Amino acid sequence: MGRILEADEQHRRAVELAPYSAEANRAYGHFLGYGIGKYEQGLEYLNKAVKLNPRDYRAYNSLSMTAALTGDFDRALWASGKAIEMSPNDPFPYRRRSYVLALAGMLDSAVVSYKECLAKFPHYEDALSGLGDVYTVLRKYEQADSVYALLAVHPDSVVRDGAWDYRTKTLRHQGRFREAMEQMEAVRREVEAGGGYANVSYRTRRRQGDLYISILDDPHSALIQVDSAAYVLDLLPIKTPLECATIEGFRAWAIAAMGDIQKGKTMLESFISKLDPSETNRLRTYNLFLAQVYRYAGEYDRACQFMERRLEYNPDFSARMYAGVSYLGAGRVGEAVSMLEAAVSTYDYNRFTYLDEAVLARYYLGQAYEAAGRKADAIKQYETFLDIWKNADEGLKSVEDAKQRLENLKQKI
Repeated sequence: MGRILEADEQHRRAVELAPYSAEANRAYGHFLGYGIGKYEQGLEYLNKAVKLNPRDYRAYNSLSMTAALTGDFDRALWASGKAIEMSPNDPFPYRRRSYVLALAGMLDSAVVSYKECLAKFPHYEDALSGLGDVYTVLRKYEQADSVYALLAVHPDSVVRDGAWDYRTKTLRHQGRFREAMEQMEAVRREVEAGGGYANVSYRTRRRQGDLYISILDDPHSALIQVDSAAYVLDLLPIKTPLECATIEGFRAWAIAAMGDIQKGKTMLESFISKLDPSETNRLRTYNLFLAQVYRYAGEYDRACQFMERRLEYNPDFSARMYAGVSYLGAGRVGEAVSMLEAAVSTYDYNRFTYLDEAVLARYYLGQAYEAAGRKADAIKQYETFLDIWKNADEGLKSVEDAKQRLENLKQKI
C-alpha cells in the first residue's frame, strides 16, 4: 500500500475510533481536502470539527481553504474570519483570507487584506509575494515591483535567494521574456561565480526551460536548460520526487516537440508504469506532460484523456487551460469554451505561479470563442490579450496570430 493510502487509512481509523474527536475530524478533513484534493469529503469532516470544538482556529483555517476550493467563498471567508478572531497574532489566517478573496476574483479586496496582514507582519513572505502577484494581475506593475523588491532584501536568506523569480514576474506578465531571461541569467551567473546556492541555479534553469517550451516554442533551447537543471538537481542534497518528475516531464515534452514523438511518449509512459497509484503528485505531473506530447503528435483525443486524468487530481489553472486547449484541438468546442472560461477566471496558487500562461489563456479562449462562432467574445479576448502584451517581445507567434485573427474577425462584422 502506498504512503497516501496508508495515511488515508490511518486518518479514517482515527475517526472511527474517536468519532467525536474534533482533532481527528480536523486532521482527516485537512488531509482529504488540502492533501489529496477530495474537497467535498474533506469539507464534511471539517464542518464536523468546528462544531465539535468551536475554539480550534486550526480547524477554521483548514475549513476556509477547503471551502474556497469547492467554490463556497462565503463559508471560506467566514471561517478565515473566525481564525483571525481566535488567533490575531498568527499571520497565517490573514494570508488565508487574502488568498480566498483572490480565489473568488475579489482582487481589490485581496489587496486590502494583504496590506492589513503586512501592517501587522511586515516580513511575512507569503503576504509579500501574494500582494505582488495580485498587483501584477491588476497590471499595477510599479506597485508589484516595489513589493517584490522587499523580498530581495528580506531578513531570511532563503527568501532572498528565491526573490529572482518574483522580480521577473511583471516582465513575464507583459510578454517581455527576453528581459526576464537576461535577469535570470545575471542572477545565475552571480550565484554560480560565488559558489552560492545551487538551488537558485537549478530553479532559474528550470524556469527558462519552461518558458522556452510553453511560451516561446523553442524546444531545442528548452532541452538545453532542462538538461542543465537536471544536472544541478542531481547535485542537490535534498530534492523531492515531484521536482524530479517535473524535470523528467519537461525533458520528454521538449524531445517530442523536437520531432521524436515516440521517445517522449515512451519516457513518460515508462515513468507512469513504475508508480504506485497513490503517488498522485507525480501521476498528475506525468499526465500533464503526456497530454502535451500527444498534442504535439496531433492526437488530441488521447491528449484529452490524459488531461481529464490530470483534472481528477486537481482542477487548477494549468489543468483547466491545457484541457481546454486539448478539447479545442479535438474539435470539442463547447467543452473547450467551458474549460478555458474556467481557467481565465481561476486565481489559484497555480495561476499566480504561471502568470505568463494566464495571459496566454486569453488567446486560447479567443480561439475557442471563434470556433464556437462567438465573434464578439473572441474579439474581446484577442483585444485583451494583445493589450496586456502590447509591449511583448517582437516575433511571438501567439501575438502575431492573435493580430491576424482579430483583423479577420473585424472584417467579417
